[in-house]
Amino acid sequence: PLRDFERRNNPNLNVSEVGFIRSHDGFYFVTAPGFVNVYVMQPREGELRSVKRIKIDENGIQSPAFNQRNPVIQLLDGTGRSFDLTKDGII
Repeated sequence: PLRDFERRNNPNLNVSEVGFIRSHDGFYFVTAPGFVNVYVMQPREGELRSVKRIKIDENGIQSPAFNQRNPVIQLLDGTGRSFDLTKDGII
């Protein structure tokens, strides 16, 4: 479902690798190369439910990498930019 949503922005998107990390408060942050967004997911019984979509770059994130930097999740985009994320968005 995430790939399908992202293909609205880029119909030629080919996803072969997905990155994710769990925050200190239990939320998962998910993205992939070429994605425009980072998705915040909350665990539920037997599933992850999307609770927030954080727009990062309209042209797609080149080489996303996550780091745990309590109390935030740091996203590196492969171009030297970094973003501090919480379940509520970019801070």
